[in-house]
Amino acid sequence: MRVYDLKEDYWSLYEDDFSSALPENLRWRNWAIGKAQKDQITGDELVDFINNELFPKMKDIQLNSDSTKRERIIYEMMHEAFNYMKDGVCIRRAVNLLSRIKFDNKAELHEFNDVYETLLKDLQSAGRSGEFYTPRAITRFITEKINPQVGETIADFACGTGGFLIDAVEHLKKQVNSAEAMEVVERSLHGVEKKNSFHICFVLLICCYMVLIILKSVTQIHF
Repeated sequence: MRVYDLKEDYWSLYEDDFSSALPENLRWRNWAIGKAQKDQITGDELVDFINNELFPKMKDIQLNSDSTKRERIIYEMMHEAFNYMKDGVCIRRAVNLLSRIKFDNKAELHEFNDVYETLLKDLQSAGRSGEFYTPRAITRFITEKINPQVGETIADFACGTGGFLIDAVEHLKKQVNSAEAMEVVERSLHGVEKKNSFHICFVLLICCYMVLIILKSVTQIHF
């Protein structure tokens, strides 16, 4: 939701008729950070809001042939999401931490790879599930050697924390010199990731949707 809120900032700058797909009280800026610190909800009040208002209403979005891309993003984010945190004070701390992260900063995007690997170690699942993650220096090196070009299709069918996709986007952006070329880039990227652990899925969802921030649009990332 934090990443989607940043996207709405971008859309509002470039669209005269911008209107959020979310009710005002469900937008991150209004319930998570929109108030003075002393007025921010926390504790049991925050848990009640998340469980009985935020999640139910966002998951209730019905998709059809007329649904917008933004409604589809919300649906993909929330239709299988559940709140496993029962301590509202801990949730408030996590929300405040997320609000300070610069999701449009490439260096911070890559740091999420370390977060993911730490989670795997804590869950003692990395070795048994056969999962290995490519250091960022390697993804950059491989991307430079492959040298993808605008118009080529780029797919990562085990995209993990999105390292290769992020570096591919940054590489292609250097070649873009028109809005049309950027649209081609937006259509050319595809990522797939399948996980069965909620904690892992959560981190992957954040990392891969951060690709949207770099692209300034919607790409094809599937879970």
